[in-house]
Amino acid sequence: KGKYPQKIPLLFRTYPVYQDGGQYTVYIPAEVNYNFMQFLYEDGAYHASAEFEVQFTRHESGEVFSKIWQTRLSVDNFAETNSKSRFHATIDSLQLPPGKYEVILKYHDLSGEQRLSLQQRLTLGVVERFYAAPPLFFNPNEPATALLPALNGRPSPLQIHWDFNQPLGICLQIWRQDPAMAVPTFIELVDAEAGNTVFALDTVLANRAQQQWLQVNIPANILKEGRHRLKAVYKFENDSLRKIIPFTNVWFDKPISLWDPGLALEPLQYIVDDDVYSEMERGKAEEQLKKVQAFWEERDPTPGTPYNELENEFYTRVDSTIARFSNKRQIGWRTDPGKIYISLGPPDTVEDFSLAPIPEPYMRWIYRVDGKRLVYTFRALDGRKEYKLTHTEESAL
Repeated sequence: KGKYPQKIPLLFRTYPVYQDGGQYTVYIPAEVNYNFMQFLYEDGAYHASAEFEVQFTRHESGEVFSKIWQTRLSVDNFAETNSKSRFHATIDSLQLPPGKYEVILKYHDLSGEQRLSLQQRLTLGVVERFYAAPPLFFNPNEPATALLPALNGRPSPLQIHWDFNQPLGICLQIWRQDPAMAVPTFIELVDAEAGNTVFALDTVLANRAQQQWLQVNIPANILKEGRHRLKAVYKFENDSLRKIIPFTNVWFDKPISLWDPGLALEPLQYIVDDDVYSEMERGKAEEQLKKVQAFWEERDPTPGTPYNELENEFYTRVDSTIARFSNKRQIGWRTDPGKIYISLGPPDTVEDFSLAPIPEPYMRWIYRVDGKRLVYTFRALDGRKEYKLTHTEESAL
């Protein structure tokens, strides 16, 4: 939240599709974070199950329309059960008449005691000649759901955000009273920060059916971090309808150190020459940050794309040192093991005698790099709270 944006553990949205007869089919795609679910180990795997209940209360009459469904998830290893970046997706639907609704989604973990409620509002207008559903985001890399077979991917509850470094599927759906009516449609996706159009499509919806779906896939490599604006314009008869959806492309699992200009710069001193680092230090924070960005752009293994794999790996290491090796006197990346971890990554072999009942407890890291065997021995001070490099060794493999 704030400086380090994170998804809430439960997400949902409503997606209304108009049907003949004056009713809407309202789809409810939802996602729940793995780390929020209670997993139980059984038959060689970890299982979690949950119940969802959605209630639509109609303002005009006080009528309540509800739907209850259950979902189940299984994973093979324990580490996945604690993932904060993975979400389990589920979806259901129900029929609603036009009206204004208060919507409440209730989540109940069937394996534990977790409960959570979210609230939204929904307005379903009376349709006469033409209707366009709000744009629906979907993930084209994930399998489609049987409930929405027309969609070439998994529907997402995200509306004002999208996941950085993921392709964006956009679904547009229309209903027209006259199946023969052609509907010229224009779609534009704008990078709101740069002010340029990153995608545009001019087409005509004319399949001679009352309902028609249009799907476009936006590649991840043209979606930068930051604010974007999606515009869809429909022209029908002598009228038009425009829908504008602002959203932000967010790197939710971005290394924390990359959010901090100081942390983005200072650990670089371990992998660049002194004169290069001194030059990067000059200037105000904004100038320093531009130099850091230029440094990584020059070393991007996939130039021309927003995501830099090498940069992500480096700052993920910085984050790891902060979490593992920080003590009362030093932040993790300044410690002896932190410096080595940043430069070389995780060791190939770890010999940990930090808590052993011996005169000088120690931890030893062994790397096999470029035909060499590198050994670093750290004395353990006060258990695993602090380490001091005492010995290094290098030999040919």
